[in-house]
Amino acid sequence: MSRELFSPMGALLSDADLARALAAIGAFYPSTDRGEKLAARVIAPDSGFARRLTAEHGNVLEFPVRVRALQEYVRDLRAWQETHPAPMPWQQCLAQWGDAVPAGTRLRFRIDLEGARRDPQAAIDLAWLARLFAASIAGVHGVYVAWPSAPLDLSWEWPLRVGVPRTPAGDAFRAALGETFANLYDLVDVDAPGRACDILLLPAGLRDAVRMALDLPGVRASAVLVAGGVNERAEQTQAWLDGLRQQFRAGAVAIASVPAEERPCWFLTLLAEISHNATLDVALLQASHGGVRDRFRRGPAGPEFKGDLIAPLVEADRAFVDRAVISEIARRIGNTAAALPNALARVAFDRSFTSVSLTGRADLTVGVAGSDLAQGADRIAWHHETGDALALADFRSRVEQAAGAALTLPVIAIGAVARARMAAAAPTSVRRMRGTRARPPQPAMAAAPPPGPAAPPSRSVLMKVLVQGARDAWTPAAGNAIDAGVNCRLDTFIGSPRAGVVAGNAPIDESVLPPSPRGHALTVVFTPLWRGEDHAFPPAQMQRIRLPETGDSDPAVFFFRAPAALDALRARVVVLFGYRVLQTLLLDCAPAQAGAGARALRLAVESLVAPDFGEGSEAPAFGAAIVVNDNPQGVPGFTGIWPDGAAFVEPEGLPRLVDSIRKELKVLNQGEGAPDSIIASLDDERVHRMLRNLAALGGELTRLIKAEPALAGVLGTEPIQVVDARRGAYLPVEFFYNGKSARPEATRCPNAVAALGDLRIHDACPNNKDAKFYCPAAFWGFSRCIERQAVGGQGHALFRQPAPGANTLQPLSKVLLAASQNVRAQDLDAADGIVKSLEAAAGSVVRAASWDDWQAKVAGEAPSLLVLLPHSLESPDFTNVAALEIGGSILASVNLDPELVTTDPARTPLVLLLGCSTALPDVPFLNFVDRFKDNGAVLVIGTIATIRGRQTTAFIKALLAELGAADGTRTFDQVFLRAKQRLLAAGDPFVLSVLAYGDSGWRIRN
Repeated sequence: MSRELFSPMGALLSDADLARALAAIGAFYPSTDRGEKLAARVIAPDSGFARRLTAEHGNVLEFPVRVRALQEYVRDLRAWQETHPAPMPWQQCLAQWGDAVPAGTRLRFRIDLEGARRDPQAAIDLAWLARLFAASIAGVHGVYVAWPSAPLDLSWEWPLRVGVPRTPAGDAFRAALGETFANLYDLVDVDAPGRACDILLLPAGLRDAVRMALDLPGVRASAVLVAGGVNERAEQTQAWLDGLRQQFRAGAVAIASVPAEERPCWFLTLLAEISHNATLDVALLQASHGGVRDRFRRGPAGPEFKGDLIAPLVEADRAFVDRAVISEIARRIGNTAAALPNALARVAFDRSFTSVSLTGRADLTVGVAGSDLAQGADRIAWHHETGDALALADFRSRVEQAAGAALTLPVIAIGAVARARMAAAAPTSVRRMRGTRARPPQPAMAAAPPPGPAAPPSRSVLMKVLVQGARDAWTPAAGNAIDAGVNCRLDTFIGSPRAGVVAGNAPIDESVLPPSPRGHALTVVFTPLWRGEDHAFPPAQMQRIRLPETGDSDPAVFFFRAPAALDALRARVVVLFGYRVLQTLLLDCAPAQAGAGARALRLAVESLVAPDFGEGSEAPAFGAAIVVNDNPQGVPGFTGIWPDGAAFVEPEGLPRLVDSIRKELKVLNQGEGAPDSIIASLDDERVHRMLRNLAALGGELTRLIKAEPALAGVLGTEPIQVVDARRGAYLPVEFFYNGKSARPEATRCPNAVAALGDLRIHDACPNNKDAKFYCPAAFWGFSRCIERQAVGGQGHALFRQPAPGANTLQPLSKVLLAASQNVRAQDLDAADGIVKSLEAAAGSVVRAASWDDWQAKVAGEAPSLLVLLPHSLESPDFTNVAALEIGGSILASVNLDPELVTTDPARTPLVLLLGCSTALPDVPFLNFVDRFKDNGAVLVIGTIATIRGRQTTAFIKALLAELGAADGTRTFDQVFLRAKQRLLAAGDPFVLSVLAYGDSGWRIRN
């Protein structure tokens, strides 16, 4: 939970004001007059911290934010809303902030976990809170979460000892570092048990970093840095961070979201900031700024920094993070040198410190040099990484040479009183978490669902509408009607329809939810779709609710200010379970009536999606959901939803990019008039130009999304569910490009073919995201699983979904095949043609000569696979209606009835809709996807570009081979992705145009 916990404050305040208000609440709440005002209090700067950062950053105020105080505020806020008509005031919070923090103050936030409660209803998302403070308040130098102190012995030395695991990503990181600052750190081989390091750097996302950690037994690390970000829910993130902390007995753990190609430069920036006497939290936040990292970019070929990275999440012991600074290391090195048994040995230095003179002194011994350094450590400026920081490394080396002994620095001891208890306790490790990922053996699943119990009473999305009136009181809106410009509140819940509320016009499909006597935790998202006076969309709001077995759910409370023109009021409401969409709805106002100023709100279902939540399902949870729609003027936009938040955008330039991508795919049509000439090689110049141009367009497409800061959470997530909430809506997610836009002279990466076979090669490739190269594995459509759901209508859709006891696709027992008269006979009937391929996979192939023949054989043969190689055209009978031709007979999309798909609801086929050509400028296949889906297809695979009959042969062979090799352990989206990767690696660019619609959770078993 994040912003939604603090409604209505969280809904109505800007990020900057919300950050200031929460900081004041965390510092001062509760007061003696709880809820009305906050007690006056002055926060004095942390003198030690200010002293250490004076040289580089000036006086810095450490501002404590107590999580427990925030949780108490949330608890009191809920109680206040139940008993008071007016919202709990927060203006005093902002006023208190202004009293405590004068303008221009340099800040460091300490988010204090001492005494925080493990209350799911008031769980603060620490990553969100850290990002909010870092991004929304001017003058912030550092943000960290201070956990309750535990007894630890921790090292922090200079040169800094850095451990990087021996993995492809780790090896690529090591190789890219070069010689910059080589004297300031030592790379430690942490793959050997018993090794210790100051920083353990895990160059991967949190999930993979935890897996890396499992292979590092016995390693000690004072700080653990995860460089690849996190896509998990806040609760899972916190559990894994706690596990990393305990396994390595670390004093700090941190997550930074750094693209792979930027990690070497980011690390050098981090090292430089540490050498400036910054604490770890300050160094990590500074290294997230693109302008700071740009100082260490090497040459024009280095990564291009367009903006800042997401602010890191740093959790640490307060004593450790404040003592692990270079001035403290200098003091410890000096004291250790002064205490050496042979401290009278003479020492000479070539380098000196800014405020401690050591060079050219005849009286200098190891002991004297050490004492001078220890006493003068606080006076050293630490301005430059190659100045005092390099002098400290040189000092240690010269002392060790002169004394003939290595310096063994004393550890940073934390919590010494409780150390005996710590030694007696067995630490929890990440290794214990292996059991949480294991699944119990799953029983074999039948093809058809068994009869289930009677359906429970239906429940719909309901909204109680309130408006803010005199003295800030919230009162029910008469007739659910609102006026322009008023503040509104929507108490949104799921229950049985009743009078006095706005109700969705179709129930939630609860049959797909797994059985649970405790009910289900659902996510509800409210996204305004109108632009305010600043031409920006009001922020999306997200809350989690619990739906019990019977009765009403908890309410999700949303706030908004009605636009000046009520005709513009449109908002999307999305209900999700596990970040899979259950239902999307549109909120708007009823048409205006003569003489009436107020307008009634109404709620209509856009799309119904029945995801795979069967108790026998192993479908992966989605990292994000994208709901695609157009506004009434046809401007494309979409809602992105991920564990940390939600946002709606209408990216400018998106239609132009989509049109350009379609035009590029037309190269697949080349060869008309040359029947035996098809494109079948990645080395073909046409394919090279197409892939290079698509990489450029895909990079620009991704950049459009990156330009919307609110959507940063979507770009790093996988797998993804894409829901078309309106017929004809289309977002080319498959062409999002995880890299820089290719230059005109770019060539294919030499590792591209290998990367399509193993994405780990792509992740570790030294050419990754280099504008001089393009790589097909960087397209989302060839690197991640994407589930597409076509528009679901108003509850009549028959599109089959996995269900409890029936989540496995039927074996391919019989194929029904039909082709356009434009398809060559040899492509169908040759020894290596389509018919032989289908017979090898399914054993039986039935041919249909016309649409009437097709309908008769659907009824008489009960096929499990429908293969259509039609010609797409505009219907000669209906204007602007797509049609398909097979065997010379033409069928308009409006006439595609259920009898043309299946006559038995228990037997729903897989459909391959592979059009041999197209005469329509748009995406006609999408019209037929909707029709096949509505009429009972389990999955529909089709194309968005022209293909030729012999091109379909290779695709059918590859797909059927992957389906035939499946043993029930893989889902359809995994099989589909692997088939596409293999085909493109083999030189067949046709698969660039292939899309699949349907639930990706189907298991494949033969």
